[in-house]
Amino acid sequence: MSVLAGKVALITGASRGTGEAIALAFAKAGADVAVAARSAGDLERVAAAVRATGRRAEVIVADMMDAADVEAMVATAARALGRLDILVNNAGGASAYVEGGSSGLLDTGTEAWDGLFALNLRGPVIAAREAARLMRDQGDGGAIINIGSIHGQFTRWSYHGYSAAKAALSELTAMWAVELGRYGIRVNEIAPGVIAAGRNGGRLLTSAEARAEREALVPLGRLGTPEDVAEVALFLASDASRYVSGATIAAGGGWRGDMAPAPRAA
Repeated sequence: MSVLAGKVALITGASRGTGEAIALAFAKAGADVAVAARSAGDLERVAAAVRATGRRAEVIVADMMDAADVEAMVATAARALGRLDILVNNAGGASAYVEGGSSGLLDTGTEAWDGLFALNLRGPVIAAREAARLMRDQGDGGAIINIGSIHGQFTRWSYHGYSAAKAALSELTAMWAVELGRYGIRVNEIAPGVIAAGRNGGRLLTSAEARAEREALVPLGRLGTPEDVAEVALFLASDASRYVSGATIAAGGGWRGDMAPAPRAA
């Protein structure tokens, strides 16, 4: 299925987990892919998998907390692959990436707040700005997909700084959809729940009991996988969603972040 044939996509945080799954899903759908993250070795592995599908891949080592890196990342992707049609702002995280990033107001230091907003909000803002300028100048539209979080939508139980940054990104998603619609650029967001992969999975799912406790919260009875999110991203990148813009799609199995155990059938 080549629903992205002729398209070029840039995916941040693509060295593992959800970003890797999105890169491979896009490549299998016909897109050439630029993969960006801080880990060169892991990116090379993902790029090799993309090339194995017959598509081109470009590796870009970039730190989303460094504004100059983010600007250069977008320019490099477009230059290397000839254009840019799709941006997936996937890089982000809390305490797995920013020390003290999963605490509340009383225990989150100023440096942690700054780091959380640099990674989860400022980086995506810069990437979207640079990508949107390129898409506007190309003159044939494009798609920006922000990977938010269920914690940015339903914040009764939250990671405070992380949740606040993701909530802001969600609001910007709707604002950018209005601003960029005149150029045919669609902007949407995916808000995943708990995804059992990468650093998140390793940190939260430390035992069978911990996994069962998390699964009990989800109405669908299981945790998410990177592929679950990648399928939604593929929909939002393709013409199947050609009239969808400014939307947030929750990919949390029905869990709305209130931490109450889901009812089970008798």
